[in-house]
Amino acid sequence: MYAFWTNVVSVLNLFTFSSTSRDVTSIEYPLGNEASVPVASVNAAKPGPIFRAPEVPKGDFEDFKCDYSQMVGWEPCSSEADRSCWLINRATGERFDINTEYEDNTPIGVTRKYEIEVSEQSITPDGVPRTSQVVNGQYPGPIIQGCWGDDIEVTVRNNLTYNGTTIHWHGIRQLNTNAMDGVNAVTQCPIAPGQSFTYKFKTVQYGTTWYHSHYSMQYGEGTLGPLVIHGPSSSNWTEAIEPVLMTDWSHVPFQEQWRKSITTGGSGRLKVDNVLINGIGTWGGTPATNPYTTEFKKGKRYLLRIINTSVDSTFIFSIDSHILEVISADLVPIQPYTTDHIVVGIGQRYHVIVEANPLNDDNAGTFWMRTELAKGCAGNGLNPETWNKEHSTTGIVCYDEHCSPPVASPTSRRGTFDDDCHDEPYDKLVPVVPWLVGAPSNFASDGQFELDMEFYQGLPLYPSDRALQRWNMYTSTMWLNFSNPSLRMVEEGSKAGDFSQYAVVVNQTHPHNEWVYLLISGTTKNLPKSAHPKTHHPIHLHGHDFAILEQSTKPLQIGQLKLNLENPPRRDVAFLPASGYLVLAFKTDNPGVWLMHCHIAFHASGGLALQILENTNEIKLDDDDYARLNETCAQWDSWKNTSQDGKQFLQDDSGI
Repeated sequence: MYAFWTNVVSVLNLFTFSSTSRDVTSIEYPLGNEASVPVASVNAAKPGPIFRAPEVPKGDFEDFKCDYSQMVGWEPCSSEADRSCWLINRATGERFDINTEYEDNTPIGVTRKYEIEVSEQSITPDGVPRTSQVVNGQYPGPIIQGCWGDDIEVTVRNNLTYNGTTIHWHGIRQLNTNAMDGVNAVTQCPIAPGQSFTYKFKTVQYGTTWYHSHYSMQYGEGTLGPLVIHGPSSSNWTEAIEPVLMTDWSHVPFQEQWRKSITTGGSGRLKVDNVLINGIGTWGGTPATNPYTTEFKKGKRYLLRIINTSVDSTFIFSIDSHILEVISADLVPIQPYTTDHIVVGIGQRYHVIVEANPLNDDNAGTFWMRTELAKGCAGNGLNPETWNKEHSTTGIVCYDEHCSPPVASPTSRRGTFDDDCHDEPYDKLVPVVPWLVGAPSNFASDGQFELDMEFYQGLPLYPSDRALQRWNMYTSTMWLNFSNPSLRMVEEGSKAGDFSQYAVVVNQTHPHNEWVYLLISGTTKNLPKSAHPKTHHPIHLHGHDFAILEQSTKPLQIGQLKLNLENPPRRDVAFLPASGYLVLAFKTDNPGVWLMHCHIAFHASGGLALQILENTNEIKLDDDDYARLNETCAQWDSWKNTSQDGKQFLQDDSGI
């Protein structure tokens, strides 16, 4: 083992509740407005509570309600004075609240059913029209929401012309539901055009995340939307606004750029033209478009749910003259801390509370919302120097009468923080529910990874007739077979040694609830000068929240590691610093085939990924899941093998 994997014994004595989760099916309620939650009187004979979720923003969402009618004797307890409480049983004193070990104890919710359709149409998010992908005819796609403990069922129909698709539920644990993770070539075959697939999973976590296609560059083309699970908060707030999705945007489709890059021997560079907030941007020389605008009323405390859905860009989010109180990182509630800006990597999410009392009110009641680019976080999509000086004012916060259209452009000034690339401060990301990380159960051979680029040539790669430099983080670059997903191979008896070298599998078979350590180094010694400069990589692990034991910008030296095992930060996306290293740990409590990859889209398409085979001897798909997997693959193969308008299907990236 590594020298730093010392024999640390973990003892987790976390408080548990007697109420546990079970499936309850209900008709889906319409979406609803925020409302105060009355506390009902104790009456054990009455059904459990049904109440409006306090996090639902005002607007188009009528009557969305949390339904815990199976929890007899329980009451809602979230209020403006105490957002830490969610449900309480006054007869027994039990609570579901911010301190509940949510992975072991989950309220009994209902089943919520949604239908989404992926298609193509022309849209003009910043005044420049282009054909894009949309979900239910809109970009970003519609919000999917539930309440802590609900089961979610989403039927996805693919109405694209020339592409398969899948939908991944980013950050959702998929505890014992590996087949629902939504990764083509890993957990399923792509959904063929004209076909559909129904995803089913339980919400053991709560907070804000997003759903997106895991097929090539599709999420950069528009196949994405917010996913919100209502639950408690670690600090109090008055009112929630809609999720804030920040993304980079190109007037030339990213898939087109990718194909051009690999067929002309390029280095994987891409062009980004703009930044959007909730699908809204401005572009010089086009018909006027108004920036994204949100209204504040003085004295209120607003909950903002911030999501970075970019292909290439890490953002520094701020609101001029306002302080941000950060209360969660990804789907992990944290001890609150304050700052005037927050760095949000690709795939990361934060809950922040903004008090509507500006520090400087000399600007007619409007303030810029800024999405600046963090220097050194990605490739060459946008120039941070130019963007941050001239274009980063992408949204407006207005107060009261100053919100009457047309809203005046703010004259507010930016804060004095730097724009360097780094994760949020390590010591600030303190989880409310503590973990004590135990000794590692794995060996160095299956726990140490190094990012690099090497030349690869030949089938099944495309193009196969010449050597191209491709990313890798373990034994090889990744290139998966859409028609033979890894989960099906495992279900049919395949072992780690049966996979192709391009599947890049790492076997992790250990007793339940043991710890696996992963050390990832970003030295990239073979990175060509013509490629991206050395950059931070947002590393995302499916199926788990991971503990961040150490994160350093210094080159890796095994003997100098200083691992934090006592309640370290945890989340599902963390920066691997350029030329530095990242040490992660996860519990072996979720058997499955789990993808770990860089969330810079060109890097993932270029093979910067691996698959963790976690206790695959325990994976047992039920008959319905196995039948659905095979049916989807049969539909995919039938479509793939049939020419479309004289065109044959061609896989041109890693498969993820």
